[in-house]
Amino acid sequence: MPAWFAFDAAIWLSYNRPKAAQDRTIGFLYQGERMKLLCTVPDSVMVAAFLKAELYSERFSDDLKRAMQTLSVGEAIVVHPDLRDDRQNELRAEL
Repeated sequence: MPAWFAFDAAIWLSYNRPKAAQDRTIGFLYQGERMKLLCTVPDSVMVAAFLKAELYSERFSDDLKRAMQTLSVGEAIVVHPDLRDDRQNELRAEL
């Protein structure tokens, strides 16, 4: 299983699934040359997964860290997201 998928799955498993209207598609598993849709998740889960990947990216890490300083938020909001906290979800969406 690719590392990116394991991370997405870990975030999803830590989240209490919200209303279907807020769901978005994520979580594909490659099987040979095919992809299988595993589940849908809310935007907050997708944003958290995206930001965590970008935080460790050589290309975008500095930009993300500057945005975090501008919003006065620490790395914990990205590294250890609390997906049940609406304010944290709003801040991550702003980033």
